Amino acid sequence: MQGLQVVESREDTLQTHEQNRKSFRQSYVANYVTRFFLVAVFGLLLVAFFSVDVTRASANVQSTTCTAGEQSHTVAAGETLSGIAARYGLDWQKIAQRNHLANPNRILINQKLCISPSGTTSDAQLKPASTTVQTNPNTSTTGKTPAVGTGNYFPYAQCTWWANQRYHQLHGVYVPWTTRSNAYQWKARAPEFGWRVYNTPQKGDIMVLQPYIQGATGYGHVAIVEQVLGQGKFIASSMNWAPAPRSVTRAQFHTGRGVSFIHK
Repeated sequence: MQGLQVVESREDTLQTHEQNRKSFRQSYVANYVTRFFLVAVFGLLLVAFFSVDVTRASANVQSTTCTAGEQSHTVAAGETLSGIAARYGLDWQKIAQRNHLANPNRILINQKLCISPSGTTSDAQLKPASTTVQTNPNTSTTGKTPAVGTGNYFPYAQCTWWANQRYHQLHGVYVPWTTRSNAYQWKARAPEFGWRVYNTPQKGDIMVLQPYIQGATGYGHVAIVEQVLGQGKFIASSMNWAPAPRSVTRAQFHTGRGVSFIHK
């Protein structure tokens, strides 16, 4: 009888183990199905959310009326302003200016852009008429009445965008040059529009660094003089400057080779 009881106890143990394994498998399958279902539902919600967002954005695109001689382009999914400009052989700044794009980095699906063979307002149209002005040894000028821009068409978070935006905040005007306007080119472009170029900083001036000067890249760097410290040193605010390229930062610079200042 004792031996029989031992056998029955072992059989009970085996049955218990088998039941535990079945329960574990069932629980594992149930958990897997539940997780798969939750992931699928979450994915569908994301798709629905972005679909609604894109639909709303597309529906809110303002209609643009193109003039005679202009070509209309409807923005498709995945297109960028620079890509569209390259397709038509134009500068993206010209397209942004013509279509009054507040943020050239954000164009919407189904948005209609007017494309002109000559882009938008040309630099020749913006260039001022000549006049007589008095010069001084510390100033470079071409004797022209200064022209002003109509908006900020530089890519957001670039140093050129911030310099233009901050200058407008301080003085109420935008720079007029929109082509051949990498940071280092601002020094040469400014006199073409009647703006003055200095060798010494004044608060509110645009600082221009030539390539590889005081940490600038090969495109140079522009910033706004916020404080003059003396002895050629000053504090300037800018964007796209390490260590926080997409934030406005302040750094100390000094006058010298490859450094100039622009003021209207």
